[in-house]
Amino acid sequence: MPVIHKYPIQPSYQIQQITVPHGSKIVSCGVQDGQMVMWVMKLEDTFHPDKTDYLRYMVVGTGWPIDGREYFPDFRGTIQIDGYVWHVLEMQKYEWVREDI
Repeated sequence: MPVIHKYPIQPSYQIQQITVPHGSKIVSCGVQDGQMVMWVMKLEDTFHPDKTDYLRYMVVGTGWPIDGREYFPDFRGTIQIDGYVWHVLEMQKYEWVREDI
């Protein structure tokens, strides 16, 4: 049965990651109790310790550069907090490394 868990997130120029069951994905992001968070749907009934993935993501400000050579930035949502605007991107692995960017 799928289950949704919450993770606190912070802005960074770097790709961040969490370990999740295979097939998990970011379903939403927002602010709760003054903290930026994202919610991740996990497929718990298919969970096996040998079948985990790194869920890679970035939290970037408007106008920040995004390195798309190794990972494709898949937009998941925008968060506005304390006068700032942040964008949550799930970074999907390319099958190859792009050289044209």
